[in-house]
Amino acid sequence: MDKKGNLTLIFHYLRVFLYMIGIITLIPLIVLLFYPGEMPEAVNFIVPGTLMIFLGFIVTKFFQEKEKLKLSKNQNYQLVFLIWIFAILVSAIPFLMTGNYSFTQAIFESTSGYSTTGLSVVDVDNTYNIYLFHRSFMQLVGGVGLVLVVTSTFANKYGIYLYSSEGHSENLIPNLIKTSRLIITFYLSFIGLGTVLYVLFGMPTFDAINHAIAAVSTGGFSTHTQSIGGYNSIAIEIVTIFLMLLGSINFLVHLMLIKKQFKKVFNHSELRTFVVVAMIFSGLSIASLLNQYSVSDSIRLGIFQTISSITTTGFTVMDSFSGLPHAFIFGIVIMMLIGGSSGSTSGGIKQHRLSLMLHDIQWGLHSKLYDSRVIKSKVIYKFGNKVIVNNKEIKENYRFISIYILFWMVSSLTITFFGYNIMDSMFEVASALGTVGHSIGVMTYHSNPVVLWIGIIAMFLGRMEFYIIIIAIGKVFLDIKKTN
Repeated sequence: MDKKGNLTLIFHYLRVFLYMIGIITLIPLIVLLFYPGEMPEAVNFIVPGTLMIFLGFIVTKFFQEKEKLKLSKNQNYQLVFLIWIFAILVSAIPFLMTGNYSFTQAIFESTSGYSTTGLSVVDVDNTYNIYLFHRSFMQLVGGVGLVLVVTSTFANKYGIYLYSSEGHSENLIPNLIKTSRLIITFYLSFIGLGTVLYVLFGMPTFDAINHAIAAVSTGGFSTHTQSIGGYNSIAIEIVTIFLMLLGSINFLVHLMLIKKQFKKVFNHSELRTFVVVAMIFSGLSIASLLNQYSVSDSIRLGIFQTISSITTTGFTVMDSFSGLPHAFIFGIVIMMLIGGSSGSTSGGIKQHRLSLMLHDIQWGLHSKLYDSRVIKSKVIYKFGNKVIVNNKEIKENYRFISIYILFWMVSSLTITFFGYNIMDSMFEVASALGTVGHSIGVMTYHSNPVVLWIGIIAMFLGRMEFYIIIIAIGKVFLDIKKTN
């Protein structure tokens, strides 16, 4: 198929997602039923939403003859890239139309929403509720993925490759449509449960809905300037920890728990790594805070911030990260880089990559300590089953981790040219790249646009896990080169 044919096929598949993005942009209008005083803001959502639906209609008219053709692997990546770009651009328009935000700031906010990061340039205490819900709804959709939402609704013709191209690594059950619907059922059930629990413990209903979405999507957007700490409630903090953990654990693990396959859950290498790492860093966080807080407050703050960081949620119960012990800040940075489980809503390098790296170190030491003639299989436990790991997977694992750390370091160094110290820069980029949302004050409403664009790129790459973007853009350049 020639270049023109490739583009035609991609646009054929894109049309459904254009409809979906339009609907996503219109859904926050529901808030006006409960806050009719915000009705003048409706136009800021109606204009981009209806334009997107109209664009979907136009694309359908021109590209409907490609129904039976299938996308190649590279085309899947290009399509996913386009879907996310369109979603981010369109969802930025409501912020842009207020006149309170520049193009860069609006893109920053929508990227933070869809990537479930939680970094923000919005003053939530002086923003209409419709925009607060718009932010939360972007995180709801971004948490499970734009492709997954469509896959759960439409026919199987969009294929497993498009599904996996967005970063979904597991099939809960053989049928893709049933898998996506089951994931969304889990997801919405957790959000519903969280909303009820928050209301029971005194959180206002609107806040409860938004925080439940942000916690389960591990997004971290809050309707309160002081985040979860603004409610000063241990009960609400415990509920938040519970929801963050639910969102950061592989959905297949949830399915096994429901089926009472506890042995498989216990033997899952990634989950065991997650638990051990969380426990170690919780202890270190508590110990590092003891010089500034009481024992009870150190335990409370240390555990909450550890879970918030390692699940890449970004909620906080602290007024600021400034002035805290360097050991605590450094621990937060490490946890933000590591992140949560694969097949969850978490970002970061992911626990399964950490687990594989630690296993490889163990295998390497074993080969040095024992007779070289003794051959030991490289095996990890995946969902309770023994899985043999080959050298190609190990190299791929190190390659991803290397790219991730290199980007983090280069981006952090770049931000220092704008007057920030290296520790603050490393903290902020780790937060953006890990889609966490903790901020030490580098990326704010008043930040230099270049700093915000570094954050935008980091959030986007972190959510799409680098390779999708690299392959999508690389394929375009290769096509251009061939035509020349």
